[in-house]
Amino acid sequence: MVRFDELSYAEEMYNTQSFIKSYCVTELTIYAKWLKWKKLKEIGKDYLEVTDEENEKIEKSVRDDLIDFATKHYSEFNYTVNYTDIDKAVANTRVAKLLIPKEVKITRNEYNTLMSIENDAYRRVLFIMLVDAKFKRENNVLLKPSTVDNDTPYYVRMERSEIIRLSKAKFEDKEDRNKGVWGYLGKNKFAEMRPSWANMAVRIVDISGTDDIVEVITDYDHLYLHYERMIGENIGECKFCGKLFRQNKNRTAQYCYTHRKYNKIGVRICVNCGKSFVVAPNKIRCDECQKELDKENARNRKRKQREK
Repeated sequence: MVRFDELSYAEEMYNTQSFIKSYCVTELTIYAKWLKWKKLKEIGKDYLEVTDEENEKIEKSVRDDLIDFATKHYSEFNYTVNYTDIDKAVANTRVAKLLIPKEVKITRNEYNTLMSIENDAYRRVLFIMLVDAKFKRENNVLLKPSTVDNDTPYYVRMERSEIIRLSKAKFEDKEDRNKGVWGYLGKNKFAEMRPSWANMAVRIVDISGTDDIVEVITDYDHLYLHYERMIGENIGECKFCGKLFRQNKNRTAQYCYTHRKYNKIGVRICVNCGKSFVVAPNKIRCDECQKELDKENARNRKRKQREK
């Protein structure tokens, strides 16, 4: 999910040589932040370690690469007309770092507060809000972060419809979904409900720094499965990709549904580079060479589309 992982999103744009959803400032910004992150890695410096001269040079390179990407992969792009989109994207790289997923830990105190709510749907909703708020606060990506202390609210970035979708919550009816859950959480002081959804804040965050952790969030594509595992349901973690999945009755599955047919059948030699790797069915290249092949195939598809 791009909200928690801009790195993978930008890499997909690069690998497919295309915009994922559509040409827009949001996708230009993600790609620009990724370009800057890569260039900083190349010179071995952090965002705040570069000199003004180095930053100016990096920014010019990012701008040129961004214009080149937009020109090649958006047929209607014209820099004379769309230069403001490029300017906004580059300017956004001065404000925030590339968002790279990091762990969020749910403490025993937070768990106990969640479990004090009898309604499972309401618990699920609050759980998603808690993860989102903690992720934003604890993985601050602002280049000039504001001063925070224990009284600073943990704000939720998601819209209410997105929270409900990610929670997989089942409500009694539309009234319960649209008003009931929010009224309950606000009335019982689990969260602050303000007129603007962007100003919702979670009140149950544990700031004690306790080591008593009940769940560690790593799979942001399946937050609801983290919730279900936390409350004791039969959830597995794929040995191949680390994603969560619902276990079988015997708790014997080792891989998610995508990699369910994966078998460690030994070591194979990559047909491209000659390196050895542990193989999955029908796999003849190591991951690095396969990625390069995918990039080349994507470029060829785009070239053929432009020729047509």
